Amino acid sequence: MVGRTLTDIRHRLDTLAAPDGPYYLVCARTGERPFPVDGLRFLDRHTAEEAAEVAAAYRSELRDWDPRLPYRDIIICEDGFGTPNRSAALVDFCHEVAGATFETLTARGRDAIEDAVIDAYLVAAEQVTDRDRLCLALLRCMAAELSTLPSAEQAATLRAVTGRLSTPAAAVDPLDAALERLDGLTLVGDYEIQPALDRWTVAVDGYELADGDSVPTLPIAVELFRRTAAESVAIRAAEADENDIDWRFTVVVGADAPAGLTQIVADGSGR
Repeated sequence: MVGRTLTDIRHRLDTLAAPDGPYYLVCARTGERPFPVDGLRFLDRHTAEEAAEVAAAYRSELRDWDPRLPYRDIIICEDGFGTPNRSAALVDFCHEVAGATFETLTARGRDAIEDAVIDAYLVAAEQVTDRDRLCLALLRCMAAELSTLPSAEQAATLRAVTGRLSTPAAAVDPLDAALERLDGLTLVGDYEIQPALDRWTVAVDGYELADGDSVPTLPIAVELFRRTAAESVAIRAAEADENDIDWRFTVVVGADAPAGLTQIVADGSGR
């Protein structure tokens, strides 16, 4: 696998997978189905063994950016074995997005942003005592540094990021599907969407990434871009309750210009 990109490795996994296969991969310790093989099935044990090796190589590449990425002892299972671990799934999701973002920054010549993310993360990690929450610190730092780019460049970068991720199933409502995904990962506690003409008002409860007056919108934008071909998305008008737990903001798909795709602040100005 030496010299191959994360995209190359992920493509190899996709060629090994078979939607109706009886075999799948889990972590022997947690029972969860680790990224990047979560949701993938394989026709026979031999193919599953190769997929386990490829997945280990993928996670090794990610660990070059974040040495704290948890190790997974990947084993082969058949239908009916293992229960996904939501905490582990959230960790893997964060590193999936981070890995694709780091690779995109490198490809777009944004080494300074990449270095700034790593430096900020190393400082933030010193303040985190729960290893399972280190991944949240990584996404916060990444959102903050990406927010220094012009809005159009943020949009182009996130489009490129989603091109390195798997394509989810088609959804009638891409925003609802995106938030449902984050809800399932426990990144948000609950959410409500109120449509109005060309925009949606979104209320989220217990958003794990919210920090003071800033709301990192990076995972929301990534999951939305994975599900819509709209050229421009804007996330605006963040408001919080007095405890900074419940947040409300506006999402516009097909906006005149992109905004707030990585981070917004409580006064409503997208960065």
